[in-house]
Amino acid sequence: MIERQIFQVSTDTGTWGDTGPHFFGEIAQVRWNPTTVDTGADLRLDLLPKDGDTGDGWTVYNDNDCLGANFTKVPTQPQAHSDGADTGASLDVPVVAAGDRLRVKVTPGGAEVAGRLYVYTRK
Repeated sequence: MIERQIFQVSTDTGTWGDTGPHFFGEIAQVRWNPTTVDTGADLRLDLLPKDGDTGDGWTVYNDNDCLGANFTKVPTQPQAHSDGADTGASLDVPVVAAGDRLRVKVTPGGAEVAGRLYVYTRK
């Protein structure tokens, strides 16, 4: 089953953030639809396993200067060898959650940025 979280982004010069609801499954895709373009805005997505917004979270997507136009992305995680060494490849290894929440952070590049971030999850 596919579910969708919508984050309504609107900021001019300050960092904007919001935390979504608990979800189970994997992040299937992320879509950005700007209504006001700031080509210098950065996007970061963190997965939070605890109810508080501090501690135990990790970044699953981080891109700079990316919110100037529509895009669709599929965040994946790096693969590792059995000895724990990172291969550097992310060959469709999904980011999974078990009751975790997604934290969205947008840092504008000095001008207004507004739009909708759609996060699709799959059970």
